[in-house]
Amino acid sequence: MNNIVTKIKDKDGNVSEIFVKTISGTFYDIATFTTEEQFNRFCETFDVKYNECEVEQVGCVFKHTGYLNAAIYNAPLHFLTLSELPKGCRKFKALSNGSIVDCYFKRNRKNITIYRPNPNAKEIFKPVTSDEHILHQRINGIY
Repeated sequence: MNNIVTKIKDKDGNVSEIFVKTISGTFYDIATFTTEEQFNRFCETFDVKYNECEVEQVGCVFKHTGYLNAAIYNAPLHFLTLSELPKGCRKFKALSNGSIVDCYFKRNRKNITIYRPNPNAKEIFKPVTSDEHILHQRINGIY
C-alpha cells in the first residue's frame, strides 16, 4: 500500500490544493490541504517525508506528484473503548464521522494506522465546538 500525493500549483508555485490518497486496489482520500503549511504540519505530525517524482503541466496549473515514505491508512473499524487501541498509539485531533475528535495513530516502520472513535462511544467521542472545528481545519487541513 502506498500514499500518492498530488499538489496543484499555479505558474508562480502557489499551492491551490494538495491531496493525499491511498492506493490499495482503489483510491481513497486520507487528507486534503489548501496550503503547503497544512501539508507540512501533517507530515510533521506523522513523521513522514514527501518525495516528489514528477511535474506535469495541466492547462494553466502544474500537477506535482510524489509519494510519502510511509503508508498511512485508516483502521477498518472505529473503536469503542481506549482499551481496544494497540499500545504505543499517539493522540491527535482529526475527523471521525464528520466531527473533529481525539483520534490515535500508531507507526510501525513503514506503516501508519489511524484509529478513529465510534460516534456511539459517548465517553470518548467528544466533538470540538463548531468554531474550534472551523479553526482546526483552517490550520491543519482536512483529515
